[in-house]
Amino acid sequence: MDYLDDLRKQAEVLREEQAGPSPQEQQQAAVERALQLSLRLIYSYLRELAAQLNVVKPHLSVSYEIEGWGRIADLSQGDYLLRIDDPTLIGDLSLCFACGARDARPRVVRTSDRAAFLKQRDYFWRHGLKFEIKLAVGGEGTFLLEPMVPVSLRFLPDLNTRRIRFVIKNLDVLGEESYLIDPLRLKRQHLDGITGLVLRKPNSLEKLTGPLITDDARARIRQALAEERRQQQRHEAQAAAISLAEQKAEAEGRLAARMCRAFMAAIGRLITAVNGLCKRLRPYATANPFSRLFWR
Repeated sequence: MDYLDDLRKQAEVLREEQAGPSPQEQQQAAVERALQLSLRLIYSYLRELAAQLNVVKPHLSVSYEIEGWGRIADLSQGDYLLRIDDPTLIGDLSLCFACGARDARPRVVRTSDRAAFLKQRDYFWRHGLKFEIKLAVGGEGTFLLEPMVPVSLRFLPDLNTRRIRFVIKNLDVLGEESYLIDPLRLKRQHLDGITGLVLRKPNSLEKLTGPLITDDARARIRQALAEERRQQQRHEAQAAAISLAEQKAEAEGRLAARMCRAFMAAIGRLITAVNGLCKRLRPYATANPFSRLFWR
């Protein structure tokens, strides 16, 4: 056993420990501290905001377009709640509230077949809507939809991008929108934009997040563009088919004209040959007295 090699390894370990964290580790620690400070600032603001909103209870009447039912209007917004995974180490926090109808009777949504039923169910699940199911034997389904839309503003650290990820769910329309906020740019005055969002008023939050547009809106835009491309492709295919048909008809017309000319030329040659044959046979035919009746 080489005691000297063992001592050398222990010395290297001690020197690495005494040297402190690497530049990458120091940078990562600085990023985590900046995220924590910004999240604590957001937490403090949201805690006070939720408390004030539950006392004041501002009257906010909103409406949503729900697939399968239509427009649910005159929903009242309230019940503000701040949720946090760990108060000692703030990492994921959400301001949640609900938009519910004064008439709490469930809305009946019916589907015609199994595929439509599964699509409608996934749609409700994806947007956090509560419902009960009545499923028929043939696959037809009936949903008893609770007229309440859950809304949340969620903040969580994103170490990959070194930003705070801001996720808005079901605020103006059903769907999620996700943005990144630079913790070094976040100031106390920017947080007033959150109050503007909750109260559905103009706000300055877009200075940090950029234009607010939902994922569903993006999906609708992509679908519209895809449908426009499909229509363009169909028009191009139809134009190509028409052009091909015209080219085919033109080619067939040229072929028919050539065949007609060839046929007429053949008829002409045949007539010429018959006339020549008749001229050669005339002397023999006129020698017979009985055939003179035919060769006058």
